[in-house]
Amino acid sequence: MTSSRFVCDIGAALKTKIQEVLEFEAKKAVASTASGGIEVSITGGEIRYQVLESVWVAGKSVPELSSI
Repeated sequence: MTSSRFVCDIGAALKTKIQEVLEFEAKKAVASTASGGIEVSITGGEIRYQVLESVWVAGKSVPELSSI
C-alpha cells in the first residue's frame, strides 16, 4: 500500500534551486570562456586549464634560462 502526500509549497523550494542552477550554469559559461590567455574546459567533474600560445610564446626556453 502506498500513501501519497502533497506538499503545497514545493514550487517555492524548486524555484530557488532552479535559480541557483541557472546562476551556476551562467558562471560556468563565463569560466569556460578564454580570457587572459587561459582557456578552461569543464567536462563533468573534470576541469582542464590550457595556457594559450599568446601567453607561453613570450616565455623563455630551457637553454635561455640556463644562460641567465
